[in-house]
Amino acid sequence: MSVTCAPSTFRPPADLAARYDRDGHALIEGVFTEAECRTLNDEAKAILAKHGGPGASIKVGAAVVSPLCRRLSDDERLISILRPLMPTGVMFLSDRVAFKSGSMRYATPWHIDVMYWPETRPKISLWIALDDVAADDGALCLVTGSHREDWSSQHAVTPGVNAGEFPFHIADRQWPQEREVTCAVRKGSVIVFGDRLIHGTRPNRSGRDRYSLISTYHAPGADEGFDHDFPSRHVCWEPRSDVTPRPVG
Repeated sequence: MSVTCAPSTFRPPADLAARYDRDGHALIEGVFTEAECRTLNDEAKAILAKHGGPGASIKVGAAVVSPLCRRLSDDERLISILRPLMPTGVMFLSDRVAFKSGSMRYATPWHIDVMYWPETRPKISLWIALDDVAADDGALCLVTGSHREDWSSQHAVTPGVNAGEFPFHIADRQWPQEREVTCAVRKGSVIVFGDRLIHGTRPNRSGRDRYSLISTYHAPGADEGFDHDFPSRHVCWEPRSDVTPRPVG
């Protein structure tokens, strides 16, 4: 079985662009079927087992080692979500498998992704839930509207934070708690957010494992130095063009 493309029943919400502009994020439910999530979940486990190293919880570049993830990067459902948010074109940069073990109880610290790819054009990530995620499963957490503020100067680098996986983080919370959104979601849901939005995770209090795939896109353009680390990058869609996606590099 493989992930299919462009099922006729899926349409992104009509107000997606307005919600994304206002909040910096949006949740779209029912993007992938339960059967597709099982296939992708098995693939995520296999990628980590073969390519992640002992005890790995993240593998960057899943599309490089997995034909299934490479096809997923062009899935019409994902591209249809991105078109209204990226009207000048959609280019896949990279993806990663993320595994939250039930034994990893700590929360991911608050951060913005742009700190990990500075001086590059803006990027949008699609967080694909491969398991049902309740708040106590270490759910993704977002700070609504934080994409409209500059948090770069608030980031700290602390060696050893979360086993070194998230050295950049916001040391002091400076927003009201009511702006925080906990994303308890069903498998097959997609959460879209930009690289200027503050996000993290809740602590995992349930002891349940969960897997997700996170795919990152930006507008087509000439390669920046940062891009050369991602050999699966390619253009997925450009306005007035329905040609087969072309590889870059």
